[in-house]
Amino acid sequence: MNVQLQLTRLLTDIEKQVFTERDKTTIQFIANNVNSLLDNTIYLKNEALNIHSFFLFNHSFFIVSTPKVIHGNKTLKKGIIFQLNAPPLKPTFKTVIYVKENLEFFFHYQQMVNQKVFYENFHDKYVTPQVFFFGPQDKIKIQKPLVTKKLITFVERVGKSINLQRKKIRAFHWQNKLELITKIVDLIKIMHANGFVHRDIKPHNIVTNLTSTYLIDGEFVTQVDKKSGQCGTIRYFDLANAISYDETASMASDIWSLAYTIFEIFTGNFNTNLFRLAQQKIHPFFPNRLNEIEPLTKKYCETIHHFHVNTISFKVEDKKNEPFFAGFTELVKQMFTLDKTNRPTIFEISDRIKQLQSNIK
Repeated sequence: MNVQLQLTRLLTDIEKQVFTERDKTTIQFIANNVNSLLDNTIYLKNEALNIHSFFLFNHSFFIVSTPKVIHGNKTLKKGIIFQLNAPPLKPTFKTVIYVKENLEFFFHYQQMVNQKVFYENFHDKYVTPQVFFFGPQDKIKIQKPLVTKKLITFVERVGKSINLQRKKIRAFHWQNKLELITKIVDLIKIMHANGFVHRDIKPHNIVTNLTSTYLIDGEFVTQVDKKSGQCGTIRYFDLANAISYDETASMASDIWSLAYTIFEIFTGNFNTNLFRLAQQKIHPFFPNRLNEIEPLTKKYCETIHHFHVNTISFKVEDKKNEPFFAGFTELVKQMFTLDKTNRPTIFEISDRIKQLQSNIK
């Protein structure tokens, strides 16, 4: 569909939305200048033109608006997003989300108000929101494009998290499970290709519906190699980081969390914590990170890890494709290695899966 036509459709419908005059002026400005805007990344607030700051990524505009909302002890700021390259007959995006405010410039970091509100507002409803998730922001200089500072991904249509669809996913044919895993890998590739790590990959943060899959919740997202503390969900947390107290954001740790997520999807086992015993041993050390983990505890954790990784074996559901199951099992084991330097990158994982898929009979 023609971009101008989509914007026109949005403009004819804005009276039904809770838009301020500046919101409307900004949308009109984009509509009038869309061709020249496609070559730019960011536009700052212009008082003379009465427009908001906004930026463009992959033909999707994100407008930072002025109204503020108090949610608990947090000050939130309204944002509007809409997609320019939506297919015909698909409603143009007109939904509002909220972002935490940064008084210095744009916003400090964004997430949905919280996961509970996210589900309450969007699950089991036919909506077409496109949520642009942002993580922690560095102070941004005006002359630098925002997109070079922080990128996550956006949700085009909300479904339910994998965690809420466990029974359905258990019943999937193994090739359908593989297709879902491939989509998740592609989302992580977008982030890693742009130098960012998610740090909380798990079934709860992967939303899927009949047609699409999305990676959500950018609360802990940060730039790769930035020392930004340890965070995430214990069950999916990189055991190597727990043992070493490594607080540096690394793509390798996303790979560990992805491996655990793949294990749960492919086996349908969402109830077993493979490394629970090791985590229980390490957990008492967490309150005082100045203390090194005891050598015997470290050795115990490494032994537990070695044992459970070696027991990983995906059930061969199709005898004629036995080589696929063997190769896929080996790939997941490599993703679980304690030596982060020996874990495959997300790009190597993607290539390996494609290679395995090409030999499926």
